[in-house]
Amino acid sequence: MRRIDIHELPDQTDDELGTGEAYRVERGGRTVGFLVPVKRIDPEESERAFEAFEELVEQTRASGANLERVRAWTTLNESDKSVAAD
Repeated sequence: MRRIDIHELPDQTDDELGTGEAYRVERGGRTVGFLVPVKRIDPEESERAFEAFEELVEQTRASGANLERVRAWTTLNESDKSVAAD
């Protein structure tokens, strides 16, 4: 995932942002958000996906998740994948 400063974002062209790569948006070295490209889909499907994403964000906030917990969860899931591959 590429990092981009929030002040650089307006200067990026459609070609650069249209590569399909996700960006971590930072301000002063601190993450303030993410830019995740989507495939071209019909507006109704896009709206359903956005509503599902909003719900997931709210559930994550309500759970008290923080970066340390997310890292632990990611590490745990990576361990599960390696065990399943064996």
